[in-house]
Amino acid sequence: MENNHQPVRNTSIQIASTPQEQLLFLKQFGSIYFWLHVFAALLLCILAFTEIVTGNPAVFIWFCTVVILATAYWLVNSRFTQDALMEEQLRRYRIISILLCVAWGLSGLLLFSDDPVSQAIHLCILLIIAISIWPMSLISTKIFQTQLALLLIPITIMLALQQNSKTNLLCFVILAFVTITVLMTKIFRRILDALLNKEQSLIGKISIDPVTHLMSSRNFDQILKQEWRRSARDRQPLSLIMVEIDGFREMENQLDTKEVKKYLKTVADSLRTVARRGSDTLAHYDYVDANFAVLLPGTSEKDATEMAKLLKQKIVDTALPNPIALEQIIQASVGVSSCEPVMRTTDKRRHAILGEAAYPASLVKSAKQALKQQQTTTIE
Repeated sequence: MENNHQPVRNTSIQIASTPQEQLLFLKQFGSIYFWLHVFAALLLCILAFTEIVTGNPAVFIWFCTVVILATAYWLVNSRFTQDALMEEQLRRYRIISILLCVAWGLSGLLLFSDDPVSQAIHLCILLIIAISIWPMSLISTKIFQTQLALLLIPITIMLALQQNSKTNLLCFVILAFVTITVLMTKIFRRILDALLNKEQSLIGKISIDPVTHLMSSRNFDQILKQEWRRSARDRQPLSLIMVEIDGFREMENQLDTKEVKKYLKTVADSLRTVARRGSDTLAHYDYVDANFAVLLPGTSEKDATEMAKLLKQKIVDTALPNPIALEQIIQASVGVSSCEPVMRTTDKRRHAILGEAAYPASLVKSAKQALKQQQTTTIE
């Protein structure tokens, strides 16, 4: 087995309706969020300088704090990837988002003005910021509500303390905004759940390859993520076997569609005779190269290697003629990859022992590399 120590980006299509994976769309809006915070903070500082004594260092310190946090927020968003969307990244995202709300909330105390017009402008800016943090509700409704509280409570208190009935009315504007936002969040989450169920239902209908009756690659990637998390939680090994018919592309040129299907079905049946456990997952992974995958939870590298050898022999035993090599039968190459998954990148001790195995795609990459290595050795 050839180990791979680099995180690999998974380019397969994934369901995008799960709460964590929906954060991926924030990458393309990272710069917009950054400039929103910067220009909003600059506008508020200009407004404050018209009411507060010029040269007040609190205004400058507050502005620098917002810019630094907005920059960190942008950097965290830019590092979201399909495979690296781990708990550590999400934790940083939550912390920075909360700190940004704290900074904006403090503006309700540090930059508060006695002028009703300035108060209204200040409140509008904070409401815009509140709308910009709404995507956090996709991860956690509680965190989003906490952010709203940190953002709006300080200015609400300051407005309530003003002895001006018109200013006091702004408190009811804030209350109405929060109420509507919370209700709309609940409605939107229900819509997302309904869309997720619909999407999963549609994927379920195309999850089985009609030729081999094995799982398709799209659904296999989802199963791989689930088994990865389960193996990481239970600290159990997870193995993957990649199987490819040797010279399949050249063979296709010599066979008609019906014969090609026959070859694929025969190989699929051979896989079923070896991987019989209910926890094993078989998939027609790559249609171009007739690439098959066998996912084996709770299976060590040694056992997976023995199963790979048995798979090769089963395919040979089918005695299917090789159309590009007369008087020969088809054979297959196999690649084996095995590891004990690690979910948290902070577990340095386990990484030192096991190597970098923090992403499901790394398991697939290692198996493909082992497969190519065997093919190269066979040709030589």
